[in-house]
Amino acid sequence: MKTIRFFWILLLGCGLGQAEVTTQSLHDGTVGAQYGQSITAVGDESSGGLLRSASGLPPGLSVPSPDQGTITGTPTLEGDYDVTLQAWNERSGQSGTKVLPLKIFPRLSITTQSLPSGQVGVAYSATIETTGGKAPVTFFLGSSGTLPAGLSFDTATGVISGTPTQSGASGTLPFVAHEANSGNASKDLSIGIAP
Repeated sequence: MKTIRFFWILLLGCGLGQAEVTTQSLHDGTVGAQYGQSITAVGDESSGGLLRSASGLPPGLSVPSPDQGTITGTPTLEGDYDVTLQAWNERSGQSGTKVLPLKIFPRLSITTQSLPSGQVGVAYSATIETTGGKAPVTFFLGSSGTLPAGLSFDTATGVISGTPTQSGASGTLPFVAHEANSGNASKDLSIGIAP
């Protein structure tokens, strides 16, 4: 009986302190956009709390607190990364790891340098062009900007269209583009409308 009891105690003791990373995937990020993701893990915390860390992260990202186990920061370099996640039991030393891919998209930017002039009574069309970021990219016009009368702005496509009804300069138009990872890009442009 003593031998059997010792055997079971030994088996149970070997299971203490085991740790396993349960995070299944890492959401992608974009250069210049704030990033945050928790590393999840399970294990026996009775012999000490689980700590979590990550290695192979893109520049700009880190796990500041192993107790919290959250990847945070702002990526500074695009690319595809293989990130090693680790969870371990502080007292027992038991640990587990998992390697997951992490993609960082290039920084979003508005590439349109200027908008063409228009003329009263003549159909107008121009597009706010972008590069980088993760699709979908959406747009909006800052509250301080007003398009020339007769023109409208499609926030899904970045297309300015319509038929101008009044001549004059639009003044500054603060266009903003927003991508799927919460990165933003802005540029001030203007449109002149001839009689």
